Amino acid sequence: MGTAIYYDLEEYFDPEWAAVLSHRWSREQIVATAARCSPLVPQPDSGQGEFKVSYYLSEQAATEVLPNLNQL
Repeated sequence: MGTAIYYDLEEYFDPEWAAVLSHRWSREQIVATAARCSPLVPQPDSGQGEFKVSYYLSEQAATEVLPNLNQL
């Protein structure tokens, strides 16, 4: 699922797609949940979006964290 729609390689704000994405979307809840996982490092603002919260995770930490994400 993408967080933006592109037409002819140009970004276009689609209010209908935004409505689909915003249904039950809670950036605060995602950030709070991710904060409980110390190996996750927020990406710079350039890697974030209205419906996107991005983090870095080292390969080593991924082997330990990813299998347990559903418990967060």
